[in-house]
Amino acid sequence: MTIAKNRISDWLLHPFSILVGMATGVVIGLFFTETARQIAPLGAFFLSFLQMCVIPIMSTAIILSLCNLLRSKTTADCLSRLLVTFICGLMIASAVGLVLGVIGKPGSKLDKQAKIALGKILTESESKSGGEFAPEMEISLNESLEKKTASPSIMRHLYEMIPSNIFSALSDGKNINILFFSVILGIAISFIPKDTGDHFLNNCHAIFQAFEKIIVSAMYALPFALCCLLADQISLVGVEVLYAMIRFVALLYIGSIFIIILNAVIIWMATGVSFFRSFQKLKDTLFIAFGTRSGFAAMPTALREIHEGLSVKKETANFVMPLGITLCRYGTVMTFALSTVFFAQLYETPLSVQSFAIILIGSILGGVSAAGAPGVVALSMLAVEFDPLGLPLAPAIVLLLAVDPVTDPILTLVNVHTNCAAATLIAKPEKEAEKNHRRK
Repeated sequence: MTIAKNRISDWLLHPFSILVGMATGVVIGLFFTETARQIAPLGAFFLSFLQMCVIPIMSTAIILSLCNLLRSKTTADCLSRLLVTFICGLMIASAVGLVLGVIGKPGSKLDKQAKIALGKILTESESKSGGEFAPEMEISLNESLEKKTASPSIMRHLYEMIPSNIFSALSDGKNINILFFSVILGIAISFIPKDTGDHFLNNCHAIFQAFEKIIVSAMYALPFALCCLLADQISLVGVEVLYAMIRFVALLYIGSIFIIILNAVIIWMATGVSFFRSFQKLKDTLFIAFGTRSGFAAMPTALREIHEGLSVKKETANFVMPLGITLCRYGTVMTFALSTVFFAQLYETPLSVQSFAIILIGSILGGVSAAGAPGVVALSMLAVEFDPLGLPLAPAIVLLLAVDPVTDPILTLVNVHTNCAAATLIAKPEKEAEKNHRRK
């Protein structure tokens, strides 16, 4: 009986089973839309279950790792490596989106049918939303739409990171507020007497381990959950939307694949784990990120796999991953850069060297500011680039939301995988120091 259970467990956790579940979900979403809607609640249940575990794991991981980090002598080195790695990663992501837009020209090569389809999407959006996002009946490629959504304030988003009531933030699941609170608490505990602080840290460690075991058990349902989630996502996308935006979506996937390959090379160089082997070590993390479209849902598994599979110290993994997944949305930054070039081409707006600089820096500022915000609010941060270039924001929000079910899975995977690579890069000097110490 025990042998049979082990075989079933191994089968459910096998990558082939997970791929079969995902492929089945795609087929159901494309050809059996009614079935997709019926099984969608099962996928939503699994996603909610994972998200239930995120806040306890994220909060305790940040508190434990930051406190231990501040007590050690390598704090300044680790924080400087983290800052440099995050900034370089965001710059690369923005540059990839910008270069793809300039070379691929997704907004300059639309045929008449695609333009009609885009106009139809905006028209339907206006009829459903009362004109909030579609101020015109059709896209004019010779002049910009006059009505724009209100420009968001980056400072306001930074101010909103601070929770005025942590219990309210916990009940509402405001991850960025909880992250800020956990960082402050972790720093404070590192400065109180060690004996007193250790009692609290032991409790945090127990909570972390308990929820980690819950996540491991939940992985047995992963093939079925991904089937339900992907079926629902695919069923939401219309054929006309994909046709009109196919070049944009294709370039987004090309850029994502490039970044994922670059990540694998970085992991290889930092850990010695071979290119293809690194994907096997992170398989559950990557499947969850792609299937659930939630970096937070993938985070608990990522913490375990980069420690066990890539030999990253727990303290480093537990500090870098929650911080990176919350703030460093590399996929979002790439999308912002590509989207700005796409709409500039769509409205025949010439781009100068100064425009490229605005896109490169603005994508990073907008992407980081959009962290933790819901879809429409996050996309409104495109105004950081759109306003200086004189581009209309409203149609961009409509069209990007229309293709979101297709683009969000790969962008979430990019966010999570890039943060895994960043963790190995930040941890590399620690690993080398340990090797040198053993030799002595």
